Amino acid sequence: MSPRQWSIRRSAVVSITAQFLALVRILSEVFRVKYFDVARYTLVGLEPFIGAALFTAVLVALAVATFALGRERVALTIGVVNIVGLFVYKVAFI
Repeated sequence: MSPRQWSIRRSAVVSITAQFLALVRILSEVFRVKYFDVARYTLVGLEPFIGAALFTAVLVALAVATFALGRERVALTIGVVNIVGLFVYKVAFI
């Protein structure tokens, strides 16, 4: 499929899916820390993951709500902001 055939709607669906997968990945880090880095399994050690998960969960909910209301560009924008924000958060705090 050529890039010309990608619609805003399809891009919004891909961005929402990427956000959801990022949320699952962030939440799975808690279990990785619990079983493979026991010394770091404290509230202070998990705080960056909790913050990132909360940030992502709120933005996924907003993206899904705006997509359901037919605002695909807004949902796509929220998805891009979320993924970029997670990269910045990772570099800054994790």
